[in-house]
Amino acid sequence: MLLTGVTGFLAQVVFERLLADFPETRVLLLVRSQSGATSRERVEYLFRKPAFDTLREGQAVTFETGQGPKGPRAENVRTV
Repeated sequence: MLLTGVTGFLAQVVFERLLADFPETRVLLLVRSQSGATSRERVEYLFRKPAFDTLREGQAVTFETGQGPKGPRAENVRTV
C-alpha cells in the first residue's frame, strides 16, 4: 500500500490504523525532506507522536529507506 502525506494529521491516523489493524500489510511511505530534516528523520519523528503510543507499547515499528524518484522514501514499514 502506498501512503502519501503521512506527516499530515489525517494520514497519521490512517497510517496508525493500518499498522494496528493490518500488521502484515506492507506500507510504502512517500515523505519528502524539509529544510533541516531528512525524510527518514521526519518518519522517525512521526513514530514518536502520541498517535503511535499504543503501537510503541506493544510492538516495535521498523522501516527501511529506499530511493524514490525525487529522493528517499520509507519502505517495508511494518510492526515487529
